[in-house]
Amino acid sequence: MIETGPVFELDLAPDDVPALLRQPELLVPGTRRRLATGRAVKSALLWHDTAEGELASAGLALSRGNERHAMWRLDRLQPEAGETAAPGTPARRLEERDTPPEAQAGRLLPVAAFDSQSRELRPASSPPRVVLRQGELRAVAAQLPLARVIISGPGAAELALEWSARLRLSAPAESLAAQALRLAGRVVPNRPLGAPTLDPAQSVSEAFALIVAHLGGVMAHYASLADGEHGPEPVHQMRVALRRLRSATSLFRRPVACTELTAVNERLKQAGKVLGPARDWDVFLLGTGRGLADAFPEDPGVQSLLAAASRRRAAGYAALAAYLDSPDWRALGISLAALATARPWEIAVDGDAEASPTEGAEPPPSPHHARKLVDFAGRALSRRYRDVVAPGADLSGLDVEALHAIRLQCKRLRYACEFFAPLYPGRATRRFLRRLAELQERLGQMNDGAVAAGLMAEIGGRGSVRSEAVGIVRGYVAAGSSSERQQIERSWQRLLKLECFWA
Repeated sequence: MIETGPVFELDLAPDDVPALLRQPELLVPGTRRRLATGRAVKSALLWHDTAEGELASAGLALSRGNERHAMWRLDRLQPEAGETAAPGTPARRLEERDTPPEAQAGRLLPVAAFDSQSRELRPASSPPRVVLRQGELRAVAAQLPLARVIISGPGAAELALEWSARLRLSAPAESLAAQALRLAGRVVPNRPLGAPTLDPAQSVSEAFALIVAHLGGVMAHYASLADGEHGPEPVHQMRVALRRLRSATSLFRRPVACTELTAVNERLKQAGKVLGPARDWDVFLLGTGRGLADAFPEDPGVQSLLAAASRRRAAGYAALAAYLDSPDWRALGISLAALATARPWEIAVDGDAEASPTEGAEPPPSPHHARKLVDFAGRALSRRYRDVVAPGADLSGLDVEALHAIRLQCKRLRYACEFFAPLYPGRATRRFLRRLAELQERLGQMNDGAVAAGLMAEIGGRGSVRSEAVGIVRGYVAAGSSSERQQIERSWQRLLKLECFWA
């Protein structure tokens, strides 16, 4: 059956399947009868690859069902750069054929399988349609119980969000095929990380949907590694992706305004509050804390302070782990997938235009979201650049708070430049980004010192030894601020000399 409307393929904790079957949305109103009464259908899906893992390493998954005349299906494991594919949406199908690809036909081996039962829980005649696939993912030496819920059609996003609050239902970080091949020990490339890649031919709406899908995928990828055991980088990259997302929602706020975006912004703020402490203590321990440990290796107060900072970091990671296992995190992932897939801002604007036509009137101008991205980018970059350079050429009289405000404006401009850089290829763009990054780094180093001084208030000066150590930290931070100011001034002047690459 061909699905109409958005389609979500979500992960459900296998233990929550009985609870799913009791959900009131699956029952005939006023009764205990289920909307869909069809029998469960058993099936097996087998993934094939060469012994060397050529397909998986190329980002491809070749599968075939166990039915008599089943087709061979070639899927892409991860979205390509510039492709709008959010976690929680089906993998892109590249090909369906009667025979396997000729290049590997004689060398293919079955490497993983999904033995499952498929049940329709809500029929297409009563949208949204809901299908449950429950079974076991298996490879030669590994097995994994698994349940996937496919929700499609009008109202799919709303139902998924409702259930994510009651069930452990979430947008998986990767497709079923990628999960199967990883279980089989195959090398599976990660989805594109870092900044998204926009296309000059895109509309504003298409560009924003791609940004949301891409950065939602980056956050989901690093969330599985953000346990403290994989070092500080996963939390750092999650926070960067989140800040890019928040910057994008601000940058595009007028053309994509809708109630769903407002809700996502609130969820992003909440995620930022949880990520912040873990990241701040990472930065302190790796920066100021490491410098203190090297400078005062025998000082008992410094050692006590660093031990307290490590405990604070552990508490921050514990709070993050609880959040990543919560309905709030599940709702954020599904909301991002819904934004990128359904584009509700288009429905809101286009629906209003259709609701009140005026006979004989001039056709209305294209809505903001339908305009070309290149027309939008230059004006957006100019606005953000004006915010950065508003303090003027001389920063010498500004205090730390004012420099922090410039840093935030630099960060917003840098994210916007990274979004729109593919629209302006060339040396001028790369040079501007380097200078802006240099200035942001200088300002960030001063800000890290200010944050470190603020974190000392959380630890507190318990006893004379600890109080003395807190004083050492503050003195250590203050000692570096003079040279940092000089570097900031130089970077500021270097940036002001450049012409804007979008002008």
